[in-house]
Amino acid sequence: MKVLILGSGYLAGNIYQNLSKKYFARVAGRNTKNNSNITTLSWPKINLSVFKDIDVVIDTLGMNSDDCQKFKDSAMSFGESVTKLNVRAAIESNVKKYIFVSTVHVYEEDMRGIYDENSEPLSKHPYALSKIGSEVVLNENQHFIETSIIRCGNCFGFSPFKNSEFEKLAANNFVLQALKNRKIEINSNPSTRRNFVPIDELSQFIGFIAENKSPKLINFVNSQSFSLLDIANKIKKIYRKKYKRELPIFLREDSRNLYNLDIRSLSLKRMKYRNSFNLEIYFEKMLGAKC
Repeated sequence: MKVLILGSGYLAGNIYQNLSKKYFARVAGRNTKNNSNITTLSWPKINLSVFKDIDVVIDTLGMNSDDCQKFKDSAMSFGESVTKLNVRAAIESNVKKYIFVSTVHVYEEDMRGIYDENSEPLSKHPYALSKIGSEVVLNENQHFIETSIIRCGNCFGFSPFKNSEFEKLAANNFVLQALKNRKIEINSNPSTRRNFVPIDELSQFIGFIAENKSPKLINFVNSQSFSLLDIANKIKKIYRKKYKRELPIFLREDSRNLYNLDIRSLSLKRMKYRNSFNLEIYFEKMLGAKC
């Protein structure tokens, strides 16, 4: 199977690292500076040769949350217009399947309560709206090419394509603080709950659905959500065991607005795909790395 991964950031790097062990994999994206592994893509004129003989496209393209907030108009148009060009190129090149990596944050900006694939995407954040725009394009073309949209939880873990995006992700940031500073500072509400997903698990799942029939929409989430303080304490426990020293945790804000967050995946349940991820295994692996 031949796979084309669209993107040049954190997600694309990890997916490439995992899938290239088993398949022919090519990466194409905008930011190719200092990375010879990425083929340059430009819009609106796309080089169709990039899509030639490809079986599956995995699309991770998109502006990050901070850039979407700064450049709202660009973010709004990017998702729909660029995805439309890429899907059209895939169809013209007889690609069999198009997988788009979206986010669970399309449901609401301030997520709390229960969500599943039947929940309406109501978020008005520019990042979410950009992803929703891309999702619309896939849904409009599902009769011309097999499509799957993955709404993913908050990924963490290492990737060969490291950038500023990597360090901003909460769990990654806590591990880096532990390794470099021997402490963890939580700069936002420590009670904030998120659904943390090891990026290696996402990559393996993408490889699985690339080879198999899959639902049109999938929440790829952990079976349990955790607060930022929960995650910091998990890292602290592993750090103490590994390095025989304490890891102090400093809270810059008081805990407030305790609430429940339960993001469910009806699709994974129907597929009988296990999504109870042992986060501690991945934190232990990260804490043993040299940064």
